Amino acid sequence: MCDLAKFSGLGLLGCFLILLLLAGWVYQGAASFDPVMPARLAKGEARILSQGQSLKVMNWNVQYFAGKNYVFYYDLPHYAGPDTRPSPEDIEQSLSSAARIIDDEAPDILLLQEVDEGASRTDGQDQTEALQGLLKGRYPFKAEAFYWKARFVPHPKIMGSVGMKLVILSKYRIATATRIALPRAQRDAFTDRLNLQRCLLTAELPVEGGGRLVLINLHLEAFPETPDLLARQLQALETTIAAAQNQGAPFIAGGDFNLLPPGQYDVLPDHQRTLYRMDGEMAPLFERYTVVPGLAETHPSHPAPWYTHFPNDPDVTGPDRTLDYLLFPKEMTLQSKQVRTQGAIRISDHLPVMATVQVP
Repeated sequence: MCDLAKFSGLGLLGCFLILLLLAGWVYQGAASFDPVMPARLAKGEARILSQGQSLKVMNWNVQYFAGKNYVFYYDLPHYAGPDTRPSPEDIEQSLSSAARIIDDEAPDILLLQEVDEGASRTDGQDQTEALQGLLKGRYPFKAEAFYWKARFVPHPKIMGSVGMKLVILSKYRIATATRIALPRAQRDAFTDRLNLQRCLLTAELPVEGGGRLVLINLHLEAFPETPDLLARQLQALETTIAAAQNQGAPFIAGGDFNLLPPGQYDVLPDHQRTLYRMDGEMAPLFERYTVVPGLAETHPSHPAPWYTHFPNDPDVTGPDRTLDYLLFPKEMTLQSKQVRTQGAIRISDHLPVMATVQVP
């Protein structure tokens, strides 16, 4: 007679070993980053910055060029959004539309967030390479840093690879680029490895005469699990800014801060306030730095507030809040500023923010 209990026990052990091997494969396939490490830097032929010249910077969260035809699972509370990925046709359309906007504005520097590479949702496409192809080599220097990278994420809404990065494209020479880890919420080791690992991407641009300009690209926490997380990430940004200034280097910082300016919390509907704090961590930055868009433009009392975010939420019919900013020292001369809406509304859930400054 067969010992069914013995075979049952062997079967359970075999299943356990298979699950253990799969978990190890998943864990090992997720990227691990040092607190401070060199970022990926591609170099071409370009001149260096000159003191006193004008420099136009565009900051844009491009939402992996998904377009606005979707409500993604993370766009609604409790991951209730119905969509998990954009179509290849919408990605292609958004990429070509973004390239037209960039060509039209002709910025010298691009600070981009949510750019995919190797992600299942965008068919493994290297979106920096695709965008540069459309821009026909006008940005010969490129710096990149992943803040989400894994060959398989066993989340029911993902079930595939992820790869998302910060990107700096420059018409001018970049000497060095660095990835600096941002503070994170504490989770178990497995979840921590597979989740987003947010960071700063810095790039140093030499300036004629021996100076340098420091660029800082960022995308802060969108779903803070602790009340102090965004404040700690802002402190990491300010530490990086202070390090540049202590060495006599001016800076330009830009990104998706996921923070409201003063006054906007009060006018959002109750169900749209859940990710933000009433006191607003952005307020001190307006006091210490020049911020674009500024307090006057972003306040709800402005005749046409400079909003930068158009949530993928069926209840929201247009841009209704400001989350994206450019920062630089008050002593740096600001020559122009703009949030571009024309032709950009359907490309991403964020709008490009631009400023032209004078290089000190």
